[in-house]
Amino acid sequence: MVEATMHVTLGFLTASLLALVIIPLIHDRAVRLTLRRINAAMPLSIEEIQTEKDQLRAEFAMSTRRRVRRIFRRRFEREMQAVGE
Repeated sequence: MVEATMHVTLGFLTASLLALVIIPLIHDRAVRLTLRRINAAMPLSIEEIQTEKDQLRAEFAMSTRRRVRRIFRRRFEREMQAVGE
């Protein structure tokens, strides 16, 4: 009984020691990958930030223009139908 308890304890201590060696390696890798992902997502310069803003403005302007053209086209079609009746 004592021998079995000693084997279980020795196994537990060996696993704990192994975990203490491996966990910092896994943690360091996770930190490194997370920092790499964060840095990749952040713009590098003011010019890149300005470029992204300009791109968003251009996309908004184009979508607004499409909506306005669609409204005018429908209004024109309704007027043409009213004239034809």
